[in-house]
Amino acid sequence: GAYYTPEEITSYISKNTIYPYLRDRMKEKFGEKGKKLISDKDGNIFKRDDFDKDEIEMIKYLYFDVLSKIKICDNACGSGSFLIAAGKILLKLYSRIIKILERNDKNDERVLNLIDEIKKSPKRNYYIVKKIVTNNLYGLDIMDGAIEIAKLRFWLWLVSQVNPNEIENKKIETLPNLDFNLMVGNSL
Repeated sequence: GAYYTPEEITSYISKNTIYPYLRDRMKEKFGEKGKKLISDKDGNIFKRDDFDKDEIEMIKYLYFDVLSKIKICDNACGSGSFLIAAGKILLKLYSRIIKILERNDKNDERVLNLIDEIKKSPKRNYYIVKKIVTNNLYGLDIMDGAIEIAKLRFWLWLVSQVNPNEIENKKIETLPNLDFNLMVGNSL
């Protein structure tokens, strides 16, 4: 049967899995100082705006080696409500980290490439959400109709990041192929 999980539950599960995972990766690499950068599970990551050189290196590691490579899979995703909740948390993290990197380290080649990629996109959030739905979120469900709805929800979340009236000389790219991210199958 089908069951819709309320947003409060999907958000709670997402927060309590993603943040501890990131804190653990940072602690493995940088010890307690790395773990403390990720302040709490409510999205108030990096509560301040000024960072020393070592902290910027930690933040770059978090972005390029941990966050952009994280894979979240729901093996009974249904219409994708858990995946969207996880994606919203990732969006908050990506946005905050990118702002920090733009302010504090415009000399790093990876940061410059990231900024260039964002400029090619119609909006910053469009770039981030596209990156999330193509690189971070994966789902499987036995019902093919549920997978089609999940794909639609991903695409709607992506295009909702752009106001067509605000785009100047930029086109919205074609929607990403999600056939490898959301698949029909029996996870058992």
